[in-house]
Amino acid sequence: MAALSPKPNRRYNVRSVSFPAKSYPTVLGIIEEELKKLQSLEASPSSSKADAICSALSSILKLCVHIEVLLSLPLTQQNLSQNERCLSEFVDISLRFLDVCSHTRDAIVSMKETA
Repeated sequence: MAALSPKPNRRYNVRSVSFPAKSYPTVLGIIEEELKKLQSLEASPSSSKADAICSALSSILKLCVHIEVLLSLPLTQQNLSQNERCLSEFVDISLRFLDVCSHTRDAIVSMKETA
């Protein structure tokens, strides 16, 4: 009789793809923090306009990244697909945000031209 060699015990790392890397409370908390930073920048006098604009743009960039994460979460996708009114409001807010970004860009270009 031939001896059967046992198969080596292999362990595989398994990662679940069903759970998002960040949860709603975490992402929402980060978004709220960035919004508070923007509000505090608006309320506080800054040493220079350029510093204030750079800080605001940095916060806006972080805000956009985390909103993108929030929108990619499965529960958000499900809620948006089921709630047409909510989706319509989100599109309106997004368009207003793009207008703000456009005006900010125009202001920066104007400041560079006068400097």
